[in-house]
Amino acid sequence: MRPSQPIEMIDLDHHSAPVPDGVVGAPTFLLGQQVVSLGNPTLEMLLATLDATAPATGS
Repeated sequence: MRPSQPIEMIDLDHHSAPVPDGVVGAPTFLLGQQVVSLGNPTLEMLLATLDATAPATGS
């Protein structure tokens, strides 16, 4: 759907590094350092958020 968008899933039960800022529960979706959803967003909302923050590409 958005193959150029990298993702990282962190299992808080098996994660030894510090929890990212803004993560107060699970699931929390971050885009960079910004929380975009606390809880599971709809697919439409998540894709719209990704599209709105994607760098513009010249054509």
